[in-house]
Amino acid sequence: MKLTHHKSLVLASIVTLSAANAVAAGECSRSDIDHYLDKGFNLPQIMKLCGDSSAAEPARKAAIENNTSIPLSNLLVFLQTALDAEKVEVTPKDINIHQDRCFPYGEEGFTGILPSACMSRTIRIARKGLKIGDVVESKFIFRDGKLIVSGEIEQSFDKLDTLKKRAKKEFLEKYPPHLNTFDVPVKKSMKRQEVADALEKLAK
Repeated sequence: MKLTHHKSLVLASIVTLSAANAVAAGECSRSDIDHYLDKGFNLPQIMKLCGDSSAAEPARKAAIENNTSIPLSNLLVFLQTALDAEKVEVTPKDINIHQDRCFPYGEEGFTGILPSACMSRTIRIARKGLKIGDVVESKFIFRDGKLIVSGEIEQSFDKLDTLKKRAKKEFLEKYPPHLNTFDVPVKKSMKRQEVADALEKLAK
């Protein structure tokens, strides 16, 4: 594979630093580094991802004890790329999907348009008990795709209190805080089965 000038410089920098024992890049192959570069990671981020296991172990243990996000892995990088979301986090217990959207709710008014509320939504999916349900790939204009998961699922919104009482009630009727199933948002360019396989690897 032909490398760009930027990639060549980053690869050379990582190899040089590794040789000098400033950063241990031994856990990343050349193809791994190419993958991170293609996803937009910069040199410090790649060096952190490729750090040696002995240096990463204390951070990993602290993350597990505090239930904070675990260090980025190839699996998490894939989900961040594949899901239609602003941010994806994986903790030892949960998968968190963050979206900034305008969410329609209620009934159409005289204009025939549904009211909507623009806010940030967080979907929390417990890894324990996570099950993959129907997986259907989208097919141009003929069929919408879907990736249904089930388990312990919660959704929360950051600006619910800005809605009036009636609007808030209608909103929560459509977007309840507790869900039995959820259609995982996947970008149109990605295969839902590949996303399902990644989520299944995170299930406990």
